[in-house]
Amino acid sequence: MDARPKFSGFGIGREYYAQDHANSDDIPILDDFFKKMLDELYDGVYFVDTDRRILYWNAAAERLSGYAASEVVGSLCHDNILDHTDSAGCHLCHERCPLAATIETRKQLCKRVFLKHKDGNRIAVEVRVSPVMDDRGRTVGAVEIFRDASSDLALESAYSSARELAQKDPLTGLANRRSLASFVSEQLMLFCRSGRRFSVIMVDLDHFRAVNDTFGHTAGDRVLAEVAQVLLESSREMDLAGRYGGEEFVVVLPNTSLEQAASIAERIRAEIQGRNWGAEIGIPALTASLGVADPRPGDDWDSLISRADAALYDAKQHGRNRAHVARHRRQTEPGRDPVQDSTHHY
Repeated sequence: MDARPKFSGFGIGREYYAQDHANSDDIPILDDFFKKMLDELYDGVYFVDTDRRILYWNAAAERLSGYAASEVVGSLCHDNILDHTDSAGCHLCHERCPLAATIETRKQLCKRVFLKHKDGNRIAVEVRVSPVMDDRGRTVGAVEIFRDASSDLALESAYSSARELAQKDPLTGLANRRSLASFVSEQLMLFCRSGRRFSVIMVDLDHFRAVNDTFGHTAGDRVLAEVAQVLLESSREMDLAGRYGGEEFVVVLPNTSLEQAASIAERIRAEIQGRNWGAEIGIPALTASLGVADPRPGDDWDSLISRADAALYDAKQHGRNRAHVARHRRQTEPGRDPVQDSTHHY
């Protein structure tokens, strides 16, 4: 009777086993039936012992990697034949090897890695690693099952690109109106739940139509892209700058008081006024008018933006090239009409 521990589904190259494991009962030889069964699998399968020596390599592993079993069986996985890397390009075979982690922890592991095909190309693969134990509960190695994830990666990349296009203005690369509305709604929820303040700045270029009419839409597009750059340079990582429409922009400033936002608005106004907007083609110095507002209980996207827009309109009415702040309505005596929102010039 064969006293060696039994487990099915994994095995080794017979020649290597006969040479180095003739007296060992740790790892069984894979019979032809199971070998044929594994060779029919679409997924690559290979088995390593506790030293991470490759003892079995199925036909799909040959197809996916380009390496025949005769080139791989008997070598150590950390000989770096496949040169596994993660998505950041970090090499895994020596310090963060999934097989080594599974052998040490006895836990299954799933990971996306990139292997180096024999022809030199990098291939994305999804790997699932499981420990293999004998009947006495001793870890005798690990099995890795891997499949080509190139189509998944392409689909994820296409989805990410489509999502990015759906969220961004194609001309300026800033957030589009839908993204602005979504972000403001999130900030309003935080404001309602925790009282965390935030502010919005609406920016509108003064007399921008004259630029399009005089110098053409190509020149106008260049100006809009440059304004977008001004807004990005004036924003923090937590802020969101977006194109509201036409020559109007919005900057959302989380965790920012009205007074702080007014200072930022003034800085944006001065930067726009001081830019060289295309003197080589005759575009004169441009200015912008800005409106600043912060939320109140019961606000939604429309009501908050409407107050910022009203402050911007007031800035236009008072001569343009200025920033106005929408102030909260003041409390009034009973029986008297409330005083409407006022604006303040910065």
